[in-house]
Amino acid sequence: MIHLQDFNTLESLATKHAILCGSQTMTWRVWGSGSPAILLHGSVGSWTHWVRNIGALAERHTVYVPDLPGYGDSDLLLREPTFDNLSAAIWSSFDALCPRRPDVALVGFSFGSVLAECMALARNDQVRRILLLRGNFSDKTPRPPAGMQKWRHLKDAPELAATQRHNLALSMFHDHTRIDDQAVSLHIDNCNRSVADHVAFFPSRPVDALKSIAAEVHGIAGEFDCYGLPDLWEQGRALLDTRPDARFHLVPQAGHWTMYEAPETVNQILLESLAS
Repeated sequence: MIHLQDFNTLESLATKHAILCGSQTMTWRVWGSGSPAILLHGSVGSWTHWVRNIGALAERHTVYVPDLPGYGDSDLLLREPTFDNLSAAIWSSFDALCPRRPDVALVGFSFGSVLAECMALARNDQVRRILLLRGNFSDKTPRPPAGMQKWRHLKDAPELAATQRHNLALSMFHDHTRIDDQAVSLHIDNCNRSVADHVAFFPSRPVDALKSIAAEVHGIAGEFDCYGLPDLWEQGRALLDTRPDARFHLVPQAGHWTMYEAPETVNQILLESLAS
C-alpha cells in the first residue's frame, strides 16, 4: 500500500490528465484499478484533501480525483456558478477519461459532498452509491466557525503557517496534535491557489436531492465536526429522516477533515461501503 502520508509518492504515481472543457482545462489524477470511484474535494481544496485515503482505495478501485474548477491545477469555471453547471462540467470531463458505465461511486467531502448529490441526481442510471463526508445533513447551509484569522496579507512564512494552523484547528480538526506540518503545508498551498467562490454555488443547491437519488447513500461524519455540532447524532437522524435507507457512520474523536485526521478508520468505512 502507498504510505498514508506520502504526498510526493502519490503525486509521482498518479496518471495526470488535463481535460479541455470548452476553453478551460480540468485536471484529473488517476490511481489504481478496479471499479471507478470519483473523489470530490472540499472548498478551498484540491486532490490533496484525499492524500491519506487514495493509497488504500487504489488497491481495490480505479480512483479518479479532479481538482474542481477554480482549485488546484484546474481553471475557473466560466459559467454561472450553479451546482448544475459544475456537475455537468465534471461529468463531461470524466466521460473523456472513462466511457459511460453504470457502476460509478461518488465520494464527496464537504462542498464536494453537495456536488456528489447533484452529480448523482443528474445520472441516476450511472451512479451506484454516494458517500458523503460532512458534519451537517440538514437542509441548512452551515456557517464557518467564529475566530478564523485572515491570512492573505501575511508575508512572513512562520506567521502564515501559525495562522493557518490556527484556522485548521478551528475548522478542520478536533485533536490539534494531529495537525502535522504536511496538513499545514497542503492547506496553505490550497488556499493560495483557490480562486473559486464556493459560497456563490449554494443558492442553487437542490436541498431535496437525496430524496430523488437512486444510488445507495452513506453519510460519514467526524464526532466533533464543527459544522454538525452540538449533536452529530442529530445530524445522522436528519440524514435518515430524508433517506431512511441510508447508512450513517460516526467517526470517533475526529473533526471536519475526518479522512485526514482519522485515516485508518475512515479508509475502512470507505472500503466497506464501496464493497457493500
